[in-house]
Amino acid sequence: MSTIKIAMADDHTLFRKGLLSMIQSQVAIDIVAEADNGKELLDAIEKSKQIPDITIVDLSMPVMNGYDLIPHLQKLYPTTKILVISFVIEPNAIQHLFNVGVHGFIDKSDAKCNFASVLTEVLEIGYYKNEHYLPKQKEPLNWKKNKFHGSIPFTHEEMIFMKYKVKGLLLKEIADIMCLSPKTVENYRNSIYRKLGINSREEVIEYAKSIGLEKWDA
Repeated sequence: MSTIKIAMADDHTLFRKGLLSMIQSQVAIDIVAEADNGKELLDAIEKSKQIPDITIVDLSMPVMNGYDLIPHLQKLYPTTKILVISFVIEPNAIQHLFNVGVHGFIDKSDAKCNFASVLTEVLEIGYYKNEHYLPKQKEPLNWKKNKFHGSIPFTHEEMIFMKYKVKGLLLKEIADIMCLSPKTVENYRNSIYRKLGINSREEVIEYAKSIGLEKWDA
């Protein structure tokens, strides 16, 4: 197989660079563009004047997250295969991603994943058919209604809040880390309560664990 052109968006810089380095050790690739968020990736691809064969996309990123990036990639670069990689494995979100046309989903915590095989399968078959692969539903989910992480539209900041909450941090500690006022962080908590129909930190932690945020380390 000839050299594979790769682009990647992930705001966890060490993870992104480590993954690209690991892939380079397994298969011949040309890194067309890499960035911390979707907007920066689009700019970097345009500047490179190359079309990636495969674009690796994280879901939760600031400025432009993976869900918002995907339709831009599809419009601008319809030949690129889109491979989503995330700790968040909420079933509705994964189904939704395949409904809108991604070509594979990988759990970030999958230490056994062989990316040389993944890239080859995506290019030769069209999809990476691992345990997360799902065919399109006949009645696709509504993109606007289910925009962020499946059926519940959390903002990036709310996802960050839940990430810290699942690690046992208090509101003031989370506010300090996020450089926000305790009142703002409290508003994030209350918004999450409303969206989930719950009223306790224990229920937030239980939900966060159920969608994989306990493993989200950045």
